Amino acid sequence: MKILGVLLILVLLLPLGEARTKTFTFQRDQSELIENINVTLLDFDRKEDKVIVCVNNRKGIVSEDKRINGVYFEIKKYEGETVKMSLEGDCDECEVGDNLECYDECRVNEDCDDFNDETIDSCNGIPKQCVYVKKPAPKPNEPKVVEKPVNKTQEENKTREEVPEIEYFSFFKQLSLWVISWFR
Repeated sequence: MKILGVLLILVLLLPLGEARTKTFTFQRDQSELIENINVTLLDFDRKEDKVIVCVNNRKGIVSEDKRINGVYFEIKKYEGETVKMSLEGDCDECEVGDNLECYDECRVNEDCDDFNDETIDSCNGIPKQCVYVKKPAPKPNEPKVVEKPVNKTQEENKTREEVPEIEYFSFFKQLSLWVISWFR
């Protein structure tokens, strides 16, 4: 009787353990929610047996069974342009992310430098993308501004000129003369 009771309890608890594991068939850019975790399939390579996913704005590569940001992945099989995966969520207090950060092309403006002096390069938008805007042409009456490089020594000399050294020197000179005269 005790054995039957234990088996009955195990049978009742078995679905609770399996409740967090779900199997999905993903297409590229498709998202699914599991345990308040947003999982998006970004891309896959069936020859290399690799899947690129985004889990609550964190990108990762699954090549074999792997855990990324609270989700355990198991690749079941590739079917045409889809991937069948088993996911097990392990995050009770997670906030669902939109996964747009995984599509970012850049992070800061410097990532977008196209080495063209005639464009203004910036990293904008959601998801972030490089934007190249042609610099406006100077107006006909306006002289063209030519930025000449300033070497460090010129810049240092400029700051030295701005400091009123003469005032400090004359003050110390007078102070030292006063001290010397006092000792005579």
